[in-house]
Amino acid sequence: MKNLLSKIFFFGALMLTFNLVMNTVSAQESEEDIEYDDEYQTTNFATVLPQDLETHFTNYFQGLEDFYNGGSEAVLKYPYEDSALYQLIIDNRTSGYFEGYEILNWEIVEENYLNNGMDVNVVIEREVTTPNYPGSTNTFERVNYDLHLQGNGEWKIARYFIMSNDDTTISDISDFFDLYYANQKEYYAGGSNAVLNQIVEGSDLYNLVNNNGKSGGYYGYEITDWRFIDVQYESDERAVILMERDFINPSSTRRHAGTEVVTYTMSGLQGDLILESYEILDYNQNELQLLNNYFESYFEAQRAYYAGESEDVLNFPEEGNDLYNLLVSNRQSGYFDDYQVMDWKIGKLGYHNEGYDIKVVIDRLIDNPAQDLRENETIIYELQSIGNGEYNITYYDRHLLPFDQYIRIDDFFTRYYKAQRDFYAGENEEVLIMMYEGNSLYQLLENNKAGGEYDDYYVPHWRIVEIEHTNDGHDIRVVIERFFYNPSSPYREEGFESVTYELHDGDQGLIIDAHYNN
Repeated sequence: MKNLLSKIFFFGALMLTFNLVMNTVSAQESEEDIEYDDEYQTTNFATVLPQDLETHFTNYFQGLEDFYNGGSEAVLKYPYEDSALYQLIIDNRTSGYFEGYEILNWEIVEENYLNNGMDVNVVIEREVTTPNYPGSTNTFERVNYDLHLQGNGEWKIARYFIMSNDDTTISDISDFFDLYYANQKEYYAGGSNAVLNQIVEGSDLYNLVNNNGKSGGYYGYEITDWRFIDVQYESDERAVILMERDFINPSSTRRHAGTEVVTYTMSGLQGDLILESYEILDYNQNELQLLNNYFESYFEAQRAYYAGESEDVLNFPEEGNDLYNLLVSNRQSGYFDDYQVMDWKIGKLGYHNEGYDIKVVIDRLIDNPAQDLRENETIIYELQSIGNGEYNITYYDRHLLPFDQYIRIDDFFTRYYKAQRDFYAGENEEVLIMMYEGNSLYQLLENNKAGGEYDDYYVPHWRIVEIEHTNDGHDIRVVIERFFYNPSSPYREEGFESVTYELHDGDQGLIIDAHYNN
């Protein structure tokens, strides 16, 4: 097994300092220096190095002991204020059972850096005593902390739990993927199908790997190396893994080798790990770096605009578009004076129009005291890059659907339109497993391919404009606006259209039941 640390994007203090200047994650260096307009810089981290983890936890544990024994509240600066750990620390002191609490000894036994050192997962073994806790004696604990690096170089605790023997660590996930990629290589070469035991049976990923192995068209395919970018825990049982990987594919007629960013959804963190879904993400880490910096500046400028401090935010959208007008009307209403985005994360990034347009899906937490509103939102932005880390926001939409549900549907159509293009180009037939065999769309695709007038057909730009759940959530109606390009057609080479898909959400996951033009 490869050393785990070789899979983590952590290049040491000097490279981390550079990454902090960029204020986000990066998996590769740009081919040329990137210049930033001062207007979009909100924080300069250039001279800040991350605090040593030993120092961090020494101070944290000392503060914890002081607080439980009636002393300073300084320990409360270590966890995020809205985290479960923050409330747990307060509840423990209030109970009175933690007077005399002491950490007798402790040791960091595992540390895994993610997001180019912006996040770190730490496993600590420690012995604690709580003499006033009923029935308690000295206790040996194995605890897990997830920390995020702040602009001042200090770490903030985002997640904490006491581990059981069954709890999964980053090392366990790393071992799982080492085995998964070895098994995948063997299956694609005509060997054992053990890789299928690592995937939820009947899922899109299961069907994809199974079909690839049976087809023989992936002989020689291999993941030669891979690196974690991020691990996000959705629950104690489920996590989303973001990674960059290098591959070779000598059987492909298109791309024999390359590097790609992929995301996996994994469950079984309390037992047997298993993969639920998978997606290749159409972006590079340098772009993600620039966009994180851009939206950090945008949300701060938005706060300042609503507070009457600056009008810089109006430079972000195209003048007169829907977002521009929304910002202006919100400020004029007087209901957004104290509005701010408390937390946010780019959950998906993709390209349209051969890379000229960028689609960004953001999961964010907003706070608006004037409307007594604090809630999570799923926001979709479309941008055009104008160079030097600057963009124009050309489109904005807010979906009421929870973030994970929206992303699931968006991911499905991202794969669908890619698979449709591959099908017409004669690459594979993956698109056909995304719909019921024999339905009208299935027959349409086969007829289009047989006719020879869709060899170069593809959809370079599309957006979801409406999602409606019916039949207690088992059926989903999705309306999509799309631009298509079909140079092989003697009739219509390009155009805009609105189409509706009816999906069924069942044991096989999402599958297309019907399709029609609006």
